[in-house]
Amino acid sequence: MKIAFIRKTYRFHGGAEQHLTQLMIDLQKAGHEVHLLAHQWTGGRLAGITFHRVPMIGGLSFLKVLSFAWFAKRRLRGHQFDIVQSLDKTVSQDIYWAEDGCHRAWLAARENLLSPFKRWLVSLNPLHWLILRIESLIFKKGNYKKIVAISKQVKEEVVSIYRIDRNDVAVIYNGVDLERFHPKKREQFRTAVRERHQIGESPFLLLFVGSGFERKGLRCVIEALGVLKELEIVLLVLGRGASAGYLRRAEELGVAASVRFLGPQPR
Repeated sequence: MKIAFIRKTYRFHGGAEQHLTQLMIDLQKAGHEVHLLAHQWTGGRLAGITFHRVPMIGGLSFLKVLSFAWFAKRRLRGHQFDIVQSLDKTVSQDIYWAEDGCHRAWLAARENLLSPFKRWLVSLNPLHWLILRIESLIFKKGNYKKIVAISKQVKEEVVSIYRIDRNDVAVIYNGVDLERFHPKKREQFRTAVRERHQIGESPFLLLFVGSGFERKGLRCVIEALGVLKELEIVLLVLGRGASAGYLRRAEELGVAASVRFLGPQPR
């Protein structure tokens, strides 16, 4: 089969990209012709995977989302793919992998944490209007063959908000390499990691991994540190995102010395 995947920016450190990488490698080994459509691919190229660069207008996030969806649709023309699966807000796929969850549900949950003024600003943001419009097209009956949700929660959100047949949504959890993340690795790497980051043997070392700090609950972790400040805890944050606001909150709670942002890390 000739299979295409769509991902706006393919980064070496992304969790979804790690899963997608293994999926593409396995499909290629099984004899399928695998293609990746992306605006940018950071890191080494994968042998046997055909990369198609998709143009995208820079600047405003609104224009990035809109232009990538439009250019991705044009890039697909003439290729005669058997299956197209997208991990981003595009409108030309057979299978939509809801890796980022349901945007409408996320906005509703986020409102509870915002002041009335900030909620008003969010409501005026054209980026959210656009994403919600594309999302409604993605989940419209006839525009997809299958929806893949990464959790039962995401499935329930999509089914309840967009009124689609629950049989159209398959829950497929991201795979885990049981050798790479085996508990025995703690003994192998514990001392080296602590020495690299100048952390002694006594502190409890807490690891937060993931880009998109707000959506993944980093603020809650820092708030918890404030409650447990009498304990010796060090938090290492790995991933891409703005750290200033979280550092300010850690400072207010008196735990700033315990929080360290390390940015994206290679495998």
